[in-house]
Amino acid sequence: MRYFGVFTSLALMLWGMLILGCDLGKFAADSTANVFERAGPAFNQHWDWEFAGAAAPASTMQLEGLHRVSPDNEQIHMAAAKAYMGYTFGWIEDELMRVDPMDMDEEERLQRRARWMYMRGRYFALRLMKSRHDGFDEAYEGGLEPFQRWLQEEFEDPEEAEELFWLGYTWASAINVSRTDPDMIADLAFTRALIERQVVTPSNVEAMADLPSREELLGSIAGGLTGSVAGIVGVLGGLIRDVMYMIEEVAKVQAAGDTEQGAN
Repeated sequence: MRYFGVFTSLALMLWGMLILGCDLGKFAADSTANVFERAGPAFNQHWDWEFAGAAAPASTMQLEGLHRVSPDNEQIHMAAAKAYMGYTFGWIEDELMRVDPMDMDEEERLQRRARWMYMRGRYFALRLMKSRHDGFDEAYEGGLEPFQRWLQEEFEDPEEAEELFWLGYTWASAINVSRTDPDMIADLAFTRALIERQVVTPSNVEAMADLPSREELLGSIAGGLTGSVAGIVGVLGGLIRDVMYMIEEVAKVQAAGDTEQGAN
């Protein structure tokens, strides 16, 4: 009798969902997104780096599939942005660093791949931001100053720091592997504005003093940072320093190129 009651309850729930026009696929995708968020630390804490790297693309493709079924799910947006950022930084760029300097074709191939992956991460981070805040396109098209004003007006809650960071980090990383592309370099100032706008509390400043190890840094990205901003501020602070350093390095390359053109 008990099993009959459980079966009846499930049947009634399913019938109700169908009557109300509920998309069962979307319901399943949203439920799976919750599981991904809760399961993220298992990836973060795995002891075999090569094993985790081999598994990362499959997990990312699952997120892509979930996104197709439930395109407005913010959990999927955030998880996918982190997944693309983590895999590209931790494995593709690592492979790029080890490529033979004489093998220019392979170097170019890996740079293109890294750029595409970073831009895909940026796509998800940007979708998340646009779902929560209106006016991004107008502010961006207006130039740097209107964009900075928009950031000041829209982002005041410390809990919003994470979305600012992941958009800035994926975008800046794409620029970093595209230093010969003037269109990409032109957006450098916007990435800096995103990172600088993050709300910095006294505890954040203190946490930034200790940059995490490479393993902690990559593991936290690839596994997907979860929880409140207060809970991740140590790693986030280290990442901010990393991004700002990268932005400065790209800016130096840009300035050197402008000087060379002026001399000619």
